[in-house]
Amino acid sequence: MIPTYAYAGAPVAIPDNTTVNAVIAVPDSKIVQNVIVTITDITHTWDSDLDIYLVAPDGTAVELSTDNGGSGDNYINTVFDDTASTSITTATAP
Repeated sequence: MIPTYAYAGAPVAIPDNTTVNAVIAVPDSKIVQNVIVTITDITHTWDSDLDIYLVAPDGTAVELSTDNGGSGDNYINTVFDDTASTSITTATAP
């Protein structure tokens, strides 16, 4: 079975020009491969204002989206998958 982890904290406000974090606890101590990230609800106007990264405990950062989505609002049920048929850079804002 493939493990699944979810953010369990309170909603995090995203003020303009500010870095915020939503921490997902991953109790396993294995090498992580083939990660699929699903963002169910980031509410923010102007998607292109957002830079979204997955950051490991050792500080390694993987860019999911930077400056994409133009004036579209929110990331709702957005899936980041290396094998996706449509890239975030060519898709329309969710």
